[in-house]
Amino acid sequence: MLHALCFILRYTKYMPGIFIILIGPSGSGKNTLLQHVKKIFPQIHFPPSYSSREMRPQEEEGNPYHFVTTDKFKEMIVKDDFLEWAEYSGNYYGTAKESVIPYLEKGEFVMKEMEIQGVRELKDKMSARNLHTIFINAGDWDDLQKRILSRANMDPEDLAKRHERFKKEMEFSLEADTVIKNEDGGVNEAKASIEEVIRGILETT
Repeated sequence: MLHALCFILRYTKYMPGIFIILIGPSGSGKNTLLQHVKKIFPQIHFPPSYSSREMRPQEEEGNPYHFVTTDKFKEMIVKDDFLEWAEYSGNYYGTAKESVIPYLEKGEFVMKEMEIQGVRELKDKMSARNLHTIFINAGDWDDLQKRILSRANMDPEDLAKRHERFKKEMEFSLEADTVIKNEDGGVNEAKASIEEVIRGILETT
């Protein structure tokens, strides 16, 4: 109980920085927009998550994850090293405190893509004034399904799971601070919109 109380006292105190979180369904273009923001705003920090999954041939340490063993990840959980973490398909993923909090305490900006579960954890642990959530709306399920299937084949069961997840994600869009449309053919407009939103956050903080 004392440990939890100390956590709340630390992360609800005033921190002048902002943690910008990008959310959206699979296939909504989050990574495309995140890479665009990286090019335009070098003053923002973009920390990789930690993951216990195996590194793939085209990947390297720190891109797109800090790769650790499952035992190491669990050790970090016990040490309370994560702001948020989750298990997906037998693998662990998490955001380390050290990759976010020190920058916010210095009045700087951090941005990363995150799942809804992680965002809800952060909302329970951090002050709302330190968070800005941006939801990417890529249209209805029929449009998104076409995007997903154009990238890779997927069996009906996995597609059904994606659909259920999509419905929950769209419900979460009502909680987001900003919603940006990125429907088919509209990526340039989405890039312009996210630039405007990010500039507004940087200039008014």
